[in-house]
Amino acid sequence: MKDLKKYATIGYKDVDHLAEDLKKQMNQDINVSDEILEETYKDQLDFKRRADPYFPTIAGAAGLAIPMYDTVWLEASILYADLLADYFMYKAEIYVHHIRWLAKKGFKWINGGGDLASKQGPVYSPKSFRYIFSKPYKKIIDECKRHSIIYCFRSDGNLWSLLDCMVNEMGLEALGEVDREASMTVGEIRKKYPQLIVLGNINSSTLCTGTEEEVRKETNNGLVESQGINYIPGPSNAIVHGTPVENVYAMIDEIEKYKP
Repeated sequence: MKDLKKYATIGYKDVDHLAEDLKKQMNQDINVSDEILEETYKDQLDFKRRADPYFPTIAGAAGLAIPMYDTVWLEASILYADLLADYFMYKAEIYVHHIRWLAKKGFKWINGGGDLASKQGPVYSPKSFRYIFSKPYKKIIDECKRHSIIYCFRSDGNLWSLLDCMVNEMGLEALGEVDREASMTVGEIRKKYPQLIVLGNINSSTLCTGTEEEVRKETNNGLVESQGINYIPGPSNAIVHGTPVENVYAMIDEIEKYKP
């Protein structure tokens, strides 16, 4: 039982306490002032000013997720599924305002989503994901498409059991933090979802602990599998502390010299 302590809840004493709070939140106005949005995205606006016109304009926004290690939220996905579906739709309606504002500011790509899986699969069932999240995410993704913004769902882990819902029901165009160690290779994704943009697929662990030769091989594998189409190569999560800089340079070198 001691091991379960690391999966304790954050901020809510039990599932009923969470349900009460979510109901209160849903009574608040969905409209968001420009002042709040300016404050929310001030760092990303600053980067955009510095980066334009040489880099894509990317914002981190409009993510919906159940905290994957929070037992109260996970319990609510079963006991309060209807409430969670309503709550995340409420959040999606708020994010519609965010997306319209970000579009006016010139952003073209939104990194959203949220961690929900291990290498074995999602921490809650595909049925729960579809019931709670498919309509809210479709609302967000449809709004992004209206403004020619690509929405990227970011989560590492094994997402195979969710991809049909994500791509065919939600209309997802891009998937980030794609995890080769969890069998989510560019090649296998390309077979079933040829138009899906894939980000990552070079294991952060390989970058950190692998040899330069292993990094080059793994980087090249993803590039070859992609055939140079709809693939943005990079680490499956992040370049973690302690990663040898030589391995990072090796990854970049393989990317730069690849010719489809």
